[in-house]
Amino acid sequence: MYTHMGKEISFLAFHPDSEPDEAYITEDMRDKAYNICREFLSGTWKSISSRDMVFKSVSGGLSNLLYYCSLPETHTPLYGEPSQVLMRMYGQIPSEGSDTTVTESVICTLLSERNLGPKLYGVFPGGRLEEYIPARALTLQQLKDPEISLLISKKLARVHVLQAPLVKEPTWLFNNMNRWLKYARTIKVDTVPIKPNHGCQAAHS
Repeated sequence: MYTHMGKEISFLAFHPDSEPDEAYITEDMRDKAYNICREFLSGTWKSISSRDMVFKSVSGGLSNLLYYCSLPETHTPLYGEPSQVLMRMYGQIPSEGSDTTVTESVICTLLSERNLGPKLYGVFPGGRLEEYIPARALTLQQLKDPEISLLISKKLARVHVLQAPLVKEPTWLFNNMNRWLKYARTIKVDTVPIKPNHGCQAAHS
C-alpha cells in the first residue's frame, strides 16, 4: 500500500519509497538501460541518445537493483509510450528459466493486467521494466493503523482470489526457511568475551 500526495494508490505497488539518485551510476549500466527502453518502449525513446535519457538509481530494493529511466523534458511521448519507467535488475537471481523467475514474471503480468500492480512494460533476461510510481512507503506507525490494515487486507484478498497458472502447493515458505537455515549454519561468528560491568556490580553490592 502506497500513498502519493496524501491519496491512496489504488493498487499494490512494489517500488521503494526514496527519490531517484544519480549516485552509483555507470556508463555501462546507462547504455544497457537505454537499449532496453529503446527496444521495449519504442516511440520517442528511439529518437533520443543514451546521454539524453534521464537515468538515476533508486534505493530501497532488498536484493534488486532499481533504476529510474525518463525521457528528457525536451521530448514527449508520440504513441502513448510512458515518459518514465522503473528498470528492475534482479539481484540474487537463480538461473534463467528457473521456477522463481517464471513465477515472478507470471505474477507481475497478472497484477499489471488486473490493475493490482504497476504496469508491466517489458520482461528481459535478468529483469523487467515497469511503471514508475512517485510514491512513498507507509511508515511503521501507519502500518499499525487499523483502518490502513483493513485497506491492505482487502487489496491482498483481491490478489489471493486470482486464478493463476501456478503450482498450488504451499511450498514456498518452508523451502525458503530451509534454505535460509542452511545458509545461517554456514556463518561463523567470532565469540567476543563479555567484560563484567564493574559499575553495575558496585551498584548492586
